[in-house]
Amino acid sequence: MNAVVFACLLLSATLAVSQASYNIRPRYRAFKYAAARVVAGGCPYGWHQYNKRCYWFSRDKLNWYRASMRCVAMGGYLVSIDQSHENTYVRHMCSIYGYRRGAWLALNDVLRPNKHRWCWGFTVKPCHKFDWYGQEPIYHEHGDYNCGIFWRSYKYHWHVDSCGQVNNYICERPLRIPSTTNLESHYSPGNHRKGQKMRNTKTNKHSIEAIILAVEKKSRLELETIHRWTVI
Repeated sequence: MNAVVFACLLLSATLAVSQASYNIRPRYRAFKYAAARVVAGGCPYGWHQYNKRCYWFSRDKLNWYRASMRCVAMGGYLVSIDQSHENTYVRHMCSIYGYRRGAWLALNDVLRPNKHRWCWGFTVKPCHKFDWYGQEPIYHEHGDYNCGIFWRSYKYHWHVDSCGQVNNYICERPLRIPSTTNLESHYSPGNHRKGQKMRNTKTNKHSIEAIILAVEKKSRLELETIHRWTVI
């Protein structure tokens, strides 16, 4: 009997001590503030790294022209596909992000519409290999169906959509280029012709805005003129 009473008293004392010790807050060692470390040569926050390139998969939707400008503002350009494995990677990421319609890439024939002369962005860099689905590209008699898109209905193979349609978009940029909100010389995909570069930031901004205004006015002549003095 005495053993039972002793055991009960011991249990009560243990519980009392444990409750008292929890209420007495120990001195925790806190983390000191430190800025997030980005690996040298890595991609900015929110970008995905693949094969020495950085990719941004948008959550918002813009038409092709404004998506192009948004990518420039982030120090990149609409994605251009140079190799098959890169195309496979981007299509895979489109499925992961679950784009309902699709996502813009830089492919377009805005400057030479409906002549099967496809280029990347507003540059003279032609596209030599394609991932068209079925009988694409299908041209339309009316509307500005001159821009390439990773199309969900085609399992994100390429499709021609109206450039004025709002869709998700994918930006690309090389590694080791610091993030910036300025419109710098990385508007067009790598491989500029030797000596080609954009004008200064102020001119770039005005040039790209002028391009968008010209396109929205559907003035092909004005657009071609702007293209000539934008790239030097």
